[in-house]
Amino acid sequence: MEDVLRQEDQHKDFVHMYNAYSANGTVEGELVYARYATPEDFKTLTQSGIDVAGKIVIAKYGLIYRGNKVKLAQSYGALGMILFSDPHEYAQDGEEPYNVYPNTWWLPPSGAARGSLKTAKGDPLTPEYPSIDGAYRIPVKDAVIPKIPCQPIGYGDAFQLLHLLGGVTAPAHWQPSNQSLLHLGPGFLEHSTARKVRLVVNNQLKTVNSTNVIGIIRGSSEPDRYILAGNHRDAWGFGAVDASSGTAQMLEVTRVLGNLVRQGWRPKRTLVFCNWGAEEFGLVGSTEWVEDNLLKLSNRAVAYINTDICTSGDVFRPTASPQLHHFVIETSKKIPAPNNNSITLYDYWKQYHAEAAKVAPENPNDFVDASVIIKPLGGGTDHVPFTFFAGIPAIDLTFEKNKLHLPVKFIAYPLYHTGYDTFFLVDSFIDPGFNLHKTCGLLNGLMLHTLADAPIIPFNVTYYAKSIFQAFQYLKKSGLYNRMLNHSINIDVLENKIDDFVEAANEFHTRLLEASTDTESNPLLLRSMNDQLMHLDQTLLLANGLPLQKQYRHVVHALSLHNFYGSSAFPGIQDLMFEIDNSSNAAETWTQLEKHVSDVIIAIHRATQHLKPLYSI
Repeated sequence: MEDVLRQEDQHKDFVHMYNAYSANGTVEGELVYARYATPEDFKTLTQSGIDVAGKIVIAKYGLIYRGNKVKLAQSYGALGMILFSDPHEYAQDGEEPYNVYPNTWWLPPSGAARGSLKTAKGDPLTPEYPSIDGAYRIPVKDAVIPKIPCQPIGYGDAFQLLHLLGGVTAPAHWQPSNQSLLHLGPGFLEHSTARKVRLVVNNQLKTVNSTNVIGIIRGSSEPDRYILAGNHRDAWGFGAVDASSGTAQMLEVTRVLGNLVRQGWRPKRTLVFCNWGAEEFGLVGSTEWVEDNLLKLSNRAVAYINTDICTSGDVFRPTASPQLHHFVIETSKKIPAPNNNSITLYDYWKQYHAEAAKVAPENPNDFVDASVIIKPLGGGTDHVPFTFFAGIPAIDLTFEKNKLHLPVKFIAYPLYHTGYDTFFLVDSFIDPGFNLHKTCGLLNGLMLHTLADAPIIPFNVTYYAKSIFQAFQYLKKSGLYNRMLNHSINIDVLENKIDDFVEAANEFHTRLLEASTDTESNPLLLRSMNDQLMHLDQTLLLANGLPLQKQYRHVVHALSLHNFYGSSAFPGIQDLMFEIDNSSNAAETWTQLEKHVSDVIIAIHRATQHLKPLYSI
């Protein structure tokens, strides 16, 4: 249990720390330290002669999604897993009471992050189809959920165990903080060799109802075109940052737009406001809703704007589908910066990236404009089923902590998913005065208003062309291109198809600019070109999903198989290449890769044809 550090934070219904979908049970065994429990970390253990089979693994949160950690531990034969947050990352000013919550935003020793362990999204018993009455539920034993128990603990307790570990000394870069030298295990030091760790998890799997709340402002002239905005309302505790910061601004946006309707305004296109349930249990609410409404959304949805964590800091860090990059940049030029009305949000954003360029290495997946960076959409929040399954362009709006001057980087914010994510935290340390919440709301509201009313949907397909070209260059720089070429895979044909797409995208953009000079005389032409814009992503979907991830269908951008927080360019190709390097049956995987590259070639060709002039067959 987490210590009560403010009496105001107590609540009789508060649920203490656990990991959703952990297996129920009691296991006992020797302990092994696995650092972040990434694929590379488990390889290091194997190379050090350490077998985790029949052992309990203890590992740090960070780098990859927690569910991938447990999945890997299970695949290596571990009995169970313990997760903790490293104070070197989450209590960077020190672990003393005056350096942690409630005196700062840093994590106290008893704090532990909860979270789902499921690596498939939505209801685990109805994979890729809606969880409605009468739908077939697969047996629980076949569901993609952990088969071993896992429990989060505070770092204060974690180091009680880690300091007793014997065996091989952990490598220098594995040492989790400024503590005494740690070992990898298995087992404990000489004076404690007879001791083992007992892990008890009492989770119970239950089927319960979860509710989404949907609000609609009907469009006037194009009511069959949907602009969607969403946020989830569930939380691992009080959830003031995740996700009440997003909920608060979305409620304000709906209030403002509702007042405009009462004053006589009505959007050209329909606005759909979505408040999701059960996001923290694996995007259940949004995924099931998208699956249930897939045909309708495929035909009618223009874009989806997500605001999960509106703010955990003061740096604007949006992620977006490529064709929306230009729109994000232009919208940021129209609203004031938080805490400084004399400059725009864009100016504020640009100042940060001017500094970041000096100290931060460029990520090959990031979209780099002349002055700012927009990251690709990742995982862990409700745009995932829209973009990677249904092919609907999306934006995720968030402000994060400026980490440039912190000694160590970390995921999210120090009190993420803990019992200390409180209103006091937000009001005292993250957004005193709530100006960041206001900026987030202004941005979201203006984007919705523009998407709903602009005669031409504000997408820019040339940015998509740049994104695909850039993603392919990564395959070349990483050496994957030459390896595939040496195996007679038609990766050079894919390169030619991408060149064709770039040309088609530029030509389409030129025609769109010409059409934009007269938006009144030929509404049917505009409607048709808008349809080309809104359906482009759907040409890049595979009907049966990616080779190793059937729940994701987008061939260019989707989540990494080995980190459901991170985005991967040409995910099917990268996942299969990883399997080739880590599989006992590489020949079969090479054949699978050859077939998938063919699928990608066809998808890019289809996207190119989609952007041809309307009269072209």
